[in-house]
Amino acid sequence: MPTAQKANIIENIKNRMESASAFYVVDFKGIDVQRLTKLRRNFRDVDSEFIVVKNTLARIAANSIDHKELSQFFQGPTAIVFCQDDLVAPAKVLSDFITESRGLIKIKGGIVEGQIVDDAGVKQVANLPPREYLLALVVGALQSPVSGFVGVLSGVLRNLVGVLDAIAKDREKKGDSAI
Repeated sequence: MPTAQKANIIENIKNRMESASAFYVVDFKGIDVQRLTKLRRNFRDVDSEFIVVKNTLARIAANSIDHKELSQFFQGPTAIVFCQDDLVAPAKVLSDFITESRGLIKIKGGIVEGQIVDDAGVKQVANLPPREYLLALVVGALQSPVSGFVGVLSGVLRNLVGVLDAIAKDREKKGDSAI
């Protein structure tokens, strides 16, 4: 039976797992304190959190949220990156750091939008375009039909004004002032 302090840690990890839009489990074996501090700062810059966890406590938390298959990731030195809103930016930070540090840390896997992913899945998330770019594409796609519809309506209105103007000029030539 876990102590009260361990129960609080388990509950904290569980709550973070449930509230996160994504989280990535990493192996940080061989990384020095200076690089670890830099990595944590990089995650803070993108509104994410890098937390070192005990495997047993993380496994208990994962089992309590019905993700028993996560147990395979909780072996060896383990840290979890919790993402709140943007799940692409933290994955890019992780991928960039792996490249920069020549593989000092390794991605074990994680959960993205409720789906369990392996290291290749996390790398695919890292290769997605930024959130702002995707939102701009959606806005552009939504705006395109509306602007086309406005163009059609303004064309009809322009033609109507042209016809009325032609009728008015024709009546002026004939001397009829009633329109």
